[in-house]
Amino acid sequence: RRTKTHHMRFATAAAPLSSSSSLQCSCSSFHSPRSRRSIRRERHPHPPPRKKRMTTTATTSPSAFQKSSTGGKAAANDDDDNDDAVELLRILREMIANRQKFPELRKTCVQFFERKMMEDGGKDEEERTYSIPPRICLDCVEILEDERRVREEENSDDMKEYEEEKDEFYDRNWGQEESFCDDDEEEAAPKASTKEIESERILLQFVIIQSCTRATNVREAYTRNWFELKNITRSRVRCEKSRRRAANLVYFAAKERGGGAQQARVIARVAESFGVGKEDFFWGEETNDIVTNRVIEEYVEFLLEEAPGSACATITHFELEKFTNSETFELLANRDEIGLLEELTKNLSREKKIEFVATCLAMESHAFLRAGFRAVKRFNLYEEFPYIKKQYWESSIDRMVSKGAFEAALKHAGDDVRFQERVVSALVTAGELEYARTFAERCGFSEADIASICSDEMMMQMRMDRELRYYKLPENVNVSFVDDENSLKEMFRVLSASNAIGIDTEWAAKLGGSDSENENEEDEEESKEDDAKAAPPPSKRARSSALSETVALLQISSKSDCFLLDLPKLIDDAPSTVLRDTLGALFSNDSILKLVFAGKEDFKRLSQCASYLGQPRNVLDLQHYWRTRVEDARSARQKKKMMKKNGEEEEEEE
Repeated sequence: RRTKTHHMRFATAAAPLSSSSSLQCSCSSFHSPRSRRSIRRERHPHPPPRKKRMTTTATTSPSAFQKSSTGGKAAANDDDDNDDAVELLRILREMIANRQKFPELRKTCVQFFERKMMEDGGKDEEERTYSIPPRICLDCVEILEDERRVREEENSDDMKEYEEEKDEFYDRNWGQEESFCDDDEEEAAPKASTKEIESERILLQFVIIQSCTRATNVREAYTRNWFELKNITRSRVRCEKSRRRAANLVYFAAKERGGGAQQARVIARVAESFGVGKEDFFWGEETNDIVTNRVIEEYVEFLLEEAPGSACATITHFELEKFTNSETFELLANRDEIGLLEELTKNLSREKKIEFVATCLAMESHAFLRAGFRAVKRFNLYEEFPYIKKQYWESSIDRMVSKGAFEAALKHAGDDVRFQERVVSALVTAGELEYARTFAERCGFSEADIASICSDEMMMQMRMDRELRYYKLPENVNVSFVDDENSLKEMFRVLSASNAIGIDTEWAAKLGGSDSENENEEDEEESKEDDAKAAPPPSKRARSSALSETVALLQISSKSDCFLLDLPKLIDDAPSTVLRDTLGALFSNDSILKLVFAGKEDFKRLSQCASYLGQPRNVLDLQHYWRTRVEDARSARQKKKMMKKNGEEEEEEE
């Protein structure tokens, strides 16, 4: 089956036209615009089957992996027997085949290390028990690395050989009618894809490295400098021999640069977990400090393009001052790696932090502006950037208004008149004059200011434009306001006869908001505790005011009637039994379908008013249907683009 699949794939693949003289023909079919290669594929769609090649698997004899990650040098450890590593890999691969998850793999791996420490700790007086897990760990990493190299070489040789055989086949069999569909059926056995094999290899390496550091008595504490941080306490592998061997692995991986971004993550994890320092690079005369620094710096330059996360981890771990400059900041910023930038700069000098903030401001992006403001606030750089808070606040307000979060924008402005004016100005720019005028009145703007912001003529023009732009309720729909017990009972009588109703809520924010868009959770908890200690128990009116910040308006509609409920007033004035017998009964009625759009937040806020309002029955959220339609439309659009692109490529080939 696999042979047939390969045949069909190559039958449709585009390939350059062969220059063989055997293809020179005066046949009339060559006068058509199709290429000669496409014609001969129509007649002979099946290239020759690939030759079998022996592959290396986890069951290969340990002697096949006696070379270390140097690609030919002798292994760094004195012990040439890596049976323990092969056994561990076999156990973990069996668990992966049985769908075992990461925690189970890690637990088994730690238990394996503990068992080996008990069994082998006393065999060699020079070998301490704490050196056994790192030795097995590095053996496993090197075995998996050798497997990757062998697989990459085989794939490269296979593809090159197969391309040659394929061209030779087409040239040799031009003009014949044989079919090769049934050849070489012995290759029908399924084979794991390269992606699956690589995913398994990376998973094994991460599991083993993390488990090694969890084994008993394997790590020790030590002090080191970390850019501007002095004498900080970190942990590393106790065995100096294992650290040097891990340094050897990092060094030659940096020279080889193989395995892509995933392998770079593994190498960074080895350096961090083993606590590899520059003093551990002690492998012959070649790897002196100058050569080591050059190799690692060149490796980081390579990783900044291929794997920026691993690059930043390597920069931080080895204190590479060369890359703590504006050039690196700009490179990461252009790739939208905001989190990596913040993590990289938090331990740098004040001058480097200033460069980071300047880079964020130069990006002219709200996300980078937020990162710059956080850095200024965290490291107290207000003297160098006195206007960044104003810039960030105004950017946040503009962003909220553009998303339609008008109340949130006004809350973010707080009591600062400058930011309140910014909200109103942004609303005017967005064409929301009615909101702008309402907010200006709520903020206490003067009549002259309100008239200058949005005059009566502007409001009239806005209403005319709105009638043309927005949907309007049908004329036969009755709109009623519900704010007392009688109107509530009338609403219940009307809606009880409906088979479906629509529900929506509106809530308003309170002026005088928090000091930042994303407050620190500890500050929030402290403020809540202080408020709880200082404030007396809330009155009924205070409770109603708090609820009004949660739900200000509840809208319930049928096909012919629309009811607008002043929920805070109803909670204050109407008896709780009446609310339960009307609204509660309506929400719990199984025979009435409740239609909502993104109703999770609506019911969450309603539950704060009354628990029975937050758990309605027979609900249909139309957002799920809308998302399905959007995804279908997006998939159809992408499929259409791909078909169009493939058609253009075929035309170019012809």
